[in-house]
Amino acid sequence: MEKMNDQNNKLHPLQKLDGHMNTWTGKKFSILDPKPDQIDIRDIARGLANTCHFGGQVESFFSVAQHSVMVYRMVKLSDPDTQLAKVALLHDAAEAYVGDVIKPLKVLLPEYNKIERNIQQAIFEKFDLDIDHLPLIKPADIHIQSQEFDCFYKKKGKLSFCGPSLAYTIFLDCCSDEKLYKKP
Repeated sequence: MEKMNDQNNKLHPLQKLDGHMNTWTGKKFSILDPKPDQIDIRDIARGLANTCHFGGQVESFFSVAQHSVMVYRMVKLSDPDTQLAKVALLHDAAEAYVGDVIKPLKVLLPEYNKIERNIQQAIFEKFDLDIDHLPLIKPADIHIQSQEFDCFYKKKGKLSFCGPSLAYTIFLDCCSDEKLYKKP
């Protein structure tokens, strides 16, 4: 038994499967048992800004962060209620930790959906949001996704693309506007 522990201690951190991931800010985030204190809005912004929407099958990089900001702005315009705006901004926040799984695959992975929901719950708990409000912003999410789909696949309309660095900054600016993040 002692020899086995010695071997495990010699493994590189990437070879140890402990259910945790390292985040950009240096936190250890538990995929299977997420806690609000493991969450940092900068990690969410970084993860979403570096994750391409639509499984990357678009003409130019289009991040989940940019999508989230578009949904946020639509909700904010129609209902300035800050709680719903925050829900809209963070509606895909779990994807910062588990990636953007395309819908045809997601429906086949019920365990993935449970994991994603638990992460989303921890994020909403961290920022004092009600996860039951997610359905209230779904029409805006669907509307924005339809616009994106039409632009990417039907060549109808035009979207401006921003790279990960700009998407990160814009996302954090929106978080700052909603008092989710205090700029240094």
